[in-house]
Amino acid sequence: MDEPNFANSVALFSPTRPNAAAGTFATINLPYPPLYWGGHAMNSRGAVVITATVPDSSGGSNYRPLLWTPSVDNGTTGTTQLLPIPAGFSSVSPLYLNNRNEIVGLAYSPNRNGPVPFVFTQGKMFAIEGVPGVTGGGWPHAFNDAGQLLLSSSQAGVLYLLTPQAGTGTCPVTTSLLQETVGPAGGRVNIAIASAASCTWSAAVSDPWLVPNGSTTGTGNGTLTVDVPANSTGAARTGYVTINGTTFTIRQSLLPVVSFYPSSLRIVIGANGVTGPQDVQIRTSGTGVVTGSAYTIYPPELKVTLAQASLPGSMTVSYTKGATAPLSGVYQVTVGLNGADQTSLSLPVTIEVQPAGTATKPPFGSLDTPVVNAGALSGGVAVTGWAMDDIGVEKVEIWRDRVGKEQVYPNGKVYIGVGTFVQDARSDIEGLFPTLPQNRRAGWGYMMLSNVLPNPGGAPGNGTYTLEAIAVDREGNSASLGRRVITVNNAASKKPFGALDAPGAGATVSGSAYSTSGWVLTPRPAMIPRDGHTIGLFIDGVPQGTVSYNQLRTDVAGYFPNNINSDGAGGSLTIDTTKLSNGMHTIYWVAIDDQGNADGIGSRFFNTLNAGAAVAAEPEAPRTEAATMMDGDRLETKPLGRVEFQMAGGGTDAEWEGALVVDGEKRPLPVGSTLNGRYGRFYWHVPPGFRGDFELQFTDRATGAMQRVTVGVGRPGLEREER
Repeated sequence: MDEPNFANSVALFSPTRPNAAAGTFATINLPYPPLYWGGHAMNSRGAVVITATVPDSSGGSNYRPLLWTPSVDNGTTGTTQLLPIPAGFSSVSPLYLNNRNEIVGLAYSPNRNGPVPFVFTQGKMFAIEGVPGVTGGGWPHAFNDAGQLLLSSSQAGVLYLLTPQAGTGTCPVTTSLLQETVGPAGGRVNIAIASAASCTWSAAVSDPWLVPNGSTTGTGNGTLTVDVPANSTGAARTGYVTINGTTFTIRQSLLPVVSFYPSSLRIVIGANGVTGPQDVQIRTSGTGVVTGSAYTIYPPELKVTLAQASLPGSMTVSYTKGATAPLSGVYQVTVGLNGADQTSLSLPVTIEVQPAGTATKPPFGSLDTPVVNAGALSGGVAVTGWAMDDIGVEKVEIWRDRVGKEQVYPNGKVYIGVGTFVQDARSDIEGLFPTLPQNRRAGWGYMMLSNVLPNPGGAPGNGTYTLEAIAVDREGNSASLGRRVITVNNAASKKPFGALDAPGAGATVSGSAYSTSGWVLTPRPAMIPRDGHTIGLFIDGVPQGTVSYNQLRTDVAGYFPNNINSDGAGGSLTIDTTKLSNGMHTIYWVAIDDQGNADGIGSRFFNTLNAGAAVAAEPEAPRTEAATMMDGDRLETKPLGRVEFQMAGGGTDAEWEGALVVDGEKRPLPVGSTLNGRYGRFYWHVPPGFRGDFELQFTDRATGAMQRVTVGVGRPGLEREER
């Protein structure tokens, strides 16, 4: 390649891709004659600072810094600014340049014994003198984007970290994070501000492409919203929002941005057990192929398994208890990345080692549904609640008391099944126990088919039954979460009933032609149309098609011989699981008989895992009308209810994205939900175990519009059992 003429210029080398050895040269022309001394520096935005010799008024010359700023981040054209010299000094030489175009270097004067550090900030030069124990001011060694400066000292073994103070006349504020990265398509950044109730704050942005949405001033705690448009510059860019002296960095990349959810984990090591394996979602924003490889360095007992090399995806983090426990502390799980904005991403894992002699503790929690003395239940009955432990809950088992002369387990009970834990189903419990491991998956749920409960001397599924939920922790301790006496009366029910067989509860499935199956019946004199056109299959609240019905199930026919469809109760439907994102989903049928009676069948959780799976495909265009929700609207539903609504202004040119907001943190949308971003349509089948208020936030990247909708689940009087 041709090298440039260095006479009045500096060569700017741009690699063909990040960290590549091949690239092109561009020339930065400078307005002053050369001689360039040392102290050249460049930041990640592509700005350059250079020491130049500049004539002075006496006919000699001195050193002056030249700051060259590209027109766009990492561009090859820009403007040059000659910076001033601090009063009382004759020359300055820059050493470090941060991403706010602030400069640290050394200033020289014949009246001083050695160089003195300086900082260029807010358009002014400041000499740093008078640091205790530092001869002449010290020597700069590092400088970060927050303006912190590391100085050497004349005292052996002593370094100084200098932190700038906020400007006078302002009160301090803090933000929940100090930076956020936005993908090339743009988006909205909400900066949570914490300050004293009497504190008045004001915000300013560094670049015109950062557009404040709403007020830039406030008092006390508040939120500053900044819109980031799509990046059409062809280069990554970085901007800053300054709030009373606190700087928040917004970076917009050209490659997909990778993030973890949850963003940290906690593992507790006890005398008799350790917190179980934990799943972490690996999310990507933007388009492009991203691959990763996961590893840990220390302790060796901390293990990580990546579900697949292609991302988005998930990884499992676990700890295998060894002979020697590590010290309590924060360790790192790292994923090396290719094709992403980052070269790697680390997940902090806090390991807590309980002191020797710590007494073992049983798990605790609650059985929430069925409600106390629930009566006249039929069909599927949701058994739900929450459970926590100081080390971790292994499982929640559902049992019932013996009926008649049934065979029982050694505990004298009849086993029913195991509840499924669901992420973010109970944020209220998470808030009550913020330091316990696995607190984001405190909620659990199980669907029990009441039609098959025994009834000596009568039709099954009728009578009084006592249920009990028992939690078992990682140390083998168990505790009852509660007992419920329920009355089941399927004989009086006119609704269809049945169960799903595949996928099994909590099963992991894959492939483009996975066969779902189950069975459904309805009480006489009604029947299910034999072609199955009234049995719809739903995944995450979105209809997938109708079931192929009238398949012989000899087991069902033997148990329920008197229903019209007993000789053809089975049904199936093939689905393409590669169109679903890897992770947890919900599935259920809705069956309607020939007399208009309808009910949900077999609601359960299942997981998908497909190699090379991308982000879930958009569902088809909505075919039905749905209520339009406005910003700030609220709606109520019951457990196992289905929610469907339309964003105001949704259309075929929209780019809606959504998040569940918990205490100001944006998380993935709830399990069992689907957002059609193109049409602004949201679907949610509320799975068993969810309870409370769920604040959903939707943003249209095309227009910057934002809507917040709160879905209340399980308000008294809306319980499914009380029907």
